[in-house]
Amino acid sequence: MNDPSSGARDGSQVGTHRKNFLRMLLAGAGLLAPASIAALAQSRRPEIGEKPSAAGTEGATKVMIIRHAEKPVGQINGIDESGNADPNSLIPQGWQRAGAVVPLFGSSFGPLPTPGHLFAPNLFGSGSKRPFETITPLAAKLGITINSTPGGVASGQYAPTDFALMVPDALACPGVVLIAWEHEFIPSIANLILGNSTTVPQTWPNARFDVVWVFDLNPASNTYTFNQLPQLLLQGDLPTPISST
Repeated sequence: MNDPSSGARDGSQVGTHRKNFLRMLLAGAGLLAPASIAALAQSRRPEIGEKPSAAGTEGATKVMIIRHAEKPVGQINGIDESGNADPNSLIPQGWQRAGAVVPLFGSSFGPLPTPGHLFAPNLFGSGSKRPFETITPLAAKLGITINSTPGGVASGQYAPTDFALMVPDALACPGVVLIAWEHEFIPSIANLILGNSTTVPQTWPNARFDVVWVFDLNPASNTYTFNQLPQLLLQGDLPTPISST
């Protein structure tokens, strides 16, 4: 098991300037905004593979999926939201992306709507906190509790491998849903939403942190369509979607 404190050097490693930079970034993204639980519709959650209307509920009309932001690589270490070294957290560039995600999804203009429901793994153990951290600034800005399920009785509890439990909860939420997850599971999440394994690329590239997968419900057929939108938030982001080849 990884001990988060084992990645820390002495007090000079993280440095006050990095901590101040991170706190400034998160404050600008709205982490200091008061949080409130979003109102959720009372409804039965659909089974996996069952579309919202088949469950007799007003479910998700649009589902968007992003990969968590940048992670530690080489000599670039992860840091938590307080600036402490943590190998399971985002690197500074990842926190930059987490801040940039706020206007991408949290503004009243642009190609993407503001989500009313957010989902990410929240059972960390000794594993990655990065998907949850990636949408924490957005959740604070919107006043949404991550993993709030229909009925609002309790927030969902998901490990990264629990995506098959998360998908029905997400599809049962009315309106627009945003999911942040680990990249190796995103094609499987998409397959559950679409009901097939042929529409989306079945591998998410290791180097891509900069794409949004978008699923729109067609009321006539009660099926979802699939599109990709490059984020174009940070230097180095690519303008191309993820290829199936």
